[in-house]
Amino acid sequence: MKKNYSFNIIDVILILVVAAAIVLCVWFLLTSSDPGEGTPVKLTVTILLPDRSAAEAAAITVGETVSNGLTDEVFGTIVDVSRENAVKYTIPAAASTTMKVDRSASRYDVTVTVEISGYRDANGLSYYTAFFSNPKRVAVGLKYSLYTMDGTAIGSGFCTSLAREEALAD
Repeated sequence: MKKNYSFNIIDVILILVVAAAIVLCVWFLLTSSDPGEGTPVKLTVTILLPDRSAAEAAAITVGETVSNGLTDEVFGTIVDVSRENAVKYTIPAAASTTMKVDRSASRYDVTVTVEISGYRDANGLSYYTAFFSNPKRVAVGLKYSLYTMDGTAIGSGFCTSLAREEALAD
C-alpha cells in the first residue's frame, strides 16, 4: 500500500522560511565589505562607566582625546561627561522578593559621550572606528576600555547609545 503525502500550509510556510534564511545568508556573505571601505561618518557614542571613585570621576574631562584599549590610535574626543551616585541593588533577606536600591555617596556612575570618526559599512548595517590598522565595530552593548592618549586608564564600560550619524565631507 502506497501512502501519498500532501502538503499543508505549515509545510509551505516552513519551506519558505528556510529558503528566505538561505537567501539572506548568501546575500550577507556576498555583499560584506571591508569596514574601512564604507561611508565616512561622525558618530556620537555614549558609554556608561559604572562604580567609579570620586577621584576617577573627577578626572574625566570634556575635550580629552581617548583611545579604546592600549593602542596609539585615537578613538575619539569626549564631548560630555555626567556623574551620578552609583546604584547598588541588593535583596535584603532570603524570604524577601523585594529588591533594595541604594545610592552610594562615595562611588559614581559616569556617563561619557565620545564623538568619533568612523565608517558605515557598504551594507549600511554596521559602524566601525576609523582605525587604519584594526577597525573595531561600534554598537550598543559592546564593551569599551577608555584610556587617555598618555596611557592612563579612564575605565571600562558598555555603550548605551549610538547617535545618528552625520556624513563627513570627502
